[in-house]
Amino acid sequence: MEELNKLVKKLQLYNEVYFEGQVNLVVNHIANAEIFVLNSNSVEGMPNALIEAMAMGLACISTNFPSGGAEFLIENNVNGIIIPINNKVELKRSLQLLIDNETLRQKLKTNAEKIRQTQAKDVIINQWVEFILF
Repeated sequence: MEELNKLVKKLQLYNEVYFEGQVNLVVNHIANAEIFVLNSNSVEGMPNALIEAMAMGLACISTNFPSGGAEFLIENNVNGIIIPINNKVELKRSLQLLIDNETLRQKLKTNAEKIRQTQAKDVIINQWVEFILF
């Protein structure tokens, strides 16, 4: 945290970068966001945070972690962006692209919300029932 605060000071980003720490009602904080990044280098399974961010209509960037969960949820450059793990250059490039390109950002946000249908409770329950019975 100390290093991050020094970086914010060095880059003079006082009004742009906030470190909230632990908060209640996370949804209220996410609602004010435009971009979500899941920068994980480990096995994530099916990441609820990514599903929730997409369902809230955020433009999402996710690393292509080993389980394939990001690839299952994101069609690259359609409803989100997938980047290789441990690739700071690609993370920076993708973030800057979404910041600078409002048209792309809005497209990803609109398409990301469609996850509400594919990951809806009834859809998932029916898939589990079908899997268990057959």
